Amino acid sequence: MRQGWVMVLGILPAFFAGLFAVAQAAMVIEETPLPPKVAAFLSATKEHPPVDEALERIRKNVVPALRQLAANRDLIKALRAHNAARMTLTAAEIRGLERDWRNAVATRDWRRLEAILGTPASEALRTALEQDGLASARLYLSDNRNLLTAATTPVGTFELGDWGGWRRIYMSSPETAFIETTDQADGYGFYRVEIGVWDPEQGEAIGTLIAEIPWEAASQPRRNEATSSTSADHRN
Repeated sequence: MRQGWVMVLGILPAFFAGLFAVAQAAMVIEETPLPPKVAAFLSATKEHPPVDEALERIRKNVVPALRQLAANRDLIKALRAHNAARMTLTAAEIRGLERDWRNAVATRDWRRLEAILGTPASEALRTALEQDGLASARLYLSDNRNLLTAATTPVGTFELGDWGGWRRIYMSSPETAFIETTDQADGYGFYRVEIGVWDPEQGEAIGTLIAEIPWEAASQPRRNEATSSTSADHRN
């Protein structure tokens, strides 16, 4: 028994010495200073991009106005009809419609333009221009093939597929709004806002409502990347 205690007492100094060494190592690790460049990077004040006041107004005023407009019965009715009628259009037929539309815009052929611009859906878009934030906007509506369905004024192209808006609208939630900026060489461009038009009976997106709001490059800072914002669900 005595020998056992002697062994224990002999081991204890080495055990505590080991603990002390580990504690010292831990302390050394904790107290190791960061490299100066790393420390400077971590302590540097992060720069925040300037606030785009126009973008904030769009999120506050334009997006809610568009959500209210997207529930308009004339827009939903027009999209239902156009989606059904255009379902079987071939690529060649769409190119023909594009060519005819461009010619009608160039020659101001109202008989051809009236099929789009003279409808109740287009009139609903023009009435919406009276709402806060939309007065200077150009509004138009595209179906589930990205083809023009309604507009406030003549649009230069009938096939709107270059934007690729429909796919992302269909894959997103009803609360999503896409906001982008478009620059032009002369320093003039616009904010482009896209939201989905949802059919309350089908429970899915059936078209895209688009607003283009002009800006002047010298008047305000802008964000060039695409952004998304959310607000209350507009479905009833």
